[in-house]
Amino acid sequence: MKKYIIEMDPSQIKNFNLDYQQLFEEFDYIEGRKLLKLDFKNNRKILVLDIHLKPNKVLSKSYADGNFKILEVLQSKRVIHTCLVSLNFSQTPFSGNKLNEKMLSLFDDIIFDLPFFGNKSKFTFSLISENIHLDQFISQLHKYGTLRLVSVQKPNQSNEDLLDSLTPRQRDAILLAKNHGYYEWPRKMNASQLAEYMNITKSTLVEHLRKAENALMHQILIGF
Repeated sequence: MKKYIIEMDPSQIKNFNLDYQQLFEEFDYIEGRKLLKLDFKNNRKILVLDIHLKPNKVLSKSYADGNFKILEVLQSKRVIHTCLVSLNFSQTPFSGNKLNEKMLSLFDDIIFDLPFFGNKSKFTFSLISENIHLDQFISQLHKYGTLRLVSVQKPNQSNEDLLDSLTPRQRDAILLAKNHGYYEWPRKMNASQLAEYMNITKSTLVEHLRKAENALMHQILIGF
């Protein structure tokens, strides 16, 4: 059994009913907390998401022409809202039509897992299965867009466990830093710009990032 973490560029995803560009005009990013149900009969995915709104945006009940519906807001902290969400995928490679029968036949052997993450530039999801099933599934998925294999892990490794070691502000800071290119070279956003975006001081941001980095490094290097 292996766990594949895969990235797709939303702008290159073909035949998807969900308008990602519209979605991320409102959201900075979405992050999966728990996948509750894949409903192939009604072409729906039910999951718990953290929705990070862009500044000055207000959470609505529905987005992307009704294909992204917020069923319930479970918790709200500043711009981050933990929500029960229904995603319609009636025009995706996961929908039940004849063109996708080969794709659907593989679902009995595939487990969808976390991380599940999306922003304007990438869509990340995770699959667990035997190598042969994963390779067949990815081969079919290549027909719908460009894929990048980010990581191959043992199924018991959990990114969620790593992030659970952070405080909410540390988690928010390090995810925003990553998604806005703070860790790239050259940096797309520096500490001052990121602090202004988060409406905190630069020294507070740097403190959050250092503590988050130390906590993550400690978790990763346990036993070494």
